Amino acid sequence: MVNLADLDRARGIDARGAELLRKALATEPDSADVLHSKGLLRVSQHDYAGALELLRRAQQLAPDNTRYAYVSMPWR
Repeated sequence: MVNLADLDRARGIDARGAELLRKALATEPDSADVLHSKGLLRVSQHDYAGALELLRRAQQLAPDNTRYAYVSMPWR
């Protein structure tokens, strides 16, 4: 679901990707991968505050993932 949602985001089909991520979060509410993907979707929608919250949560759930740590930094 996450990969397909990322593909949809890259193709500009945000609504379909958002629905996939909503379903994924319902199944796995503490999935760092899903939260990270949803954060990236929020960035593409220019919801930077909402994105940062999701990206930080993903980083907290997977602190060893350097990509999550990097994109959740407030200066980015």
